[in-house]
Amino acid sequence: MKIAVLYAGHLRTWEQCRPDQQEKFWTPETDLYFYTYTKPENTDFKQFIQIPCSYYNEKVQDYDSNKNDITRTDNTLQSWHNLFVGFCLVPKGYDIYVKSRCDIKLSARINFNEFAITPHDIYIPKEGDYCGGVNDRFAFGSYEVMKKYYSVYLNHLKLFQAGLTFHTEFYVTENLKRQGVDIHRLNLEDTIIR
Repeated sequence: MKIAVLYAGHLRTWEQCRPDQQEKFWTPETDLYFYTYTKPENTDFKQFIQIPCSYYNEKVQDYDSNKNDITRTDNTLQSWHNLFVGFCLVPKGYDIYVKSRCDIKLSARINFNEFAITPHDIYIPKEGDYCGGVNDRFAFGSYEVMKKYYSVYLNHLKLFQAGLTFHTEFYVTENLKRQGVDIHRLNLEDTIIR
């Protein structure tokens, strides 16, 4: 089973989290795709493309040091943009596409053979929900369903114009629901390591 894992944005504690992620969901047929601000060290990857945004790179220290900025509109839109572009750079042809942050650890191992991989089923951890939305740090599914997942960047304005309160997890969830995606909760949790 061929698996593509997309990492986008900040590496943060990648060196600390990489061994856990390798143990929990990488297989010998896993390819890693990075669309990040810095290059991951000590990592065999299929592709690394540096995010070409020098202004934002200069502000990385400011964003990471101010926890209130994590819910700022511009930060959320930048994150969605990076995820969308990163996904567009991953080719079709994999059996499973995984979205993972670089700074998380999982509580259990994932056996991808246990899941129905269809154009309308997505798998997300059972915890880490905020404001009526599902956890947005880790998810997996087919190419078709993950294309819908990442389309929140394209569809956020429609959600806002519909009168929905802007919130990262809530918009991700509403975007999936409005496209007929069935959200399945994994019997595992993820922990952000900072």
